[in-house]
Amino acid sequence: MRGVHTHHLAPLVRPAAAAFEQMLRAISRADLIRRNGHVQIWFGKHAQRKADAEVAEMNRWGIATAAVSRDTLDAIMRAARQTSGTALAFPDSAHVVDPLRVVSALADAARAHGADLQRAQVQALIPAGDAIDVHTPAGSTRFDAVVVCAGAWSAPLLAPFGVNAPLEAAFGYHTELAAQATHVDAPLVYMDSKLLVTPMQGRLRASSFMEFAG
Repeated sequence: MRGVHTHHLAPLVRPAAAAFEQMLRAISRADLIRRNGHVQIWFGKHAQRKADAEVAEMNRWGIATAAVSRDTLDAIMRAARQTSGTALAFPDSAHVVDPLRVVSALADAARAHGADLQRAQVQALIPAGDAIDVHTPAGSTRFDAVVVCAGAWSAPLLAPFGVNAPLEAAFGYHTELAAQATHVDAPLVYMDSKLLVTPMQGRLRASSFMEFAG
């Protein structure tokens, strides 16, 4: 099943970092992104086997990997109180230094280019010939085209157009640690624990599980 999903997602994910960087450069906010890749690490006696399997899988999808320096690996293992491990670098990925600042920068750029940003509860989208009526508590507004980015709430909005959107609500959890040093200026994934630690402006963000509404 993983291979089936990856087949569809890989063409979207592979160019995402470069495309996002290009967008931020276009609004003169490339300072908000770091193209330093990310690092995955495994601990214990089976670490090398797991890393080798990951390399083989990434090669299958054309995703570049590289070795991590011994000094970096040793520093991570010391901090985790581990005596053996293997790490793998993914040089083409990226991370942002502050998600809220990125959203604010994109909103400011949109306004500067003439966009009118409004906050409203969209109750329904109704076909109106070649146009679409957007219904909110304040009334109805007609548009030539609408982009629906409502997550799991997209399904009822798209239903009048005969579109089935099998999306599920998911909740992510994270915690942040202020003024914490990092071993690499890149996200670090502890593969055995399914824990992702990302360096951000003035803090580290650790995230892990997702909860699906079902």
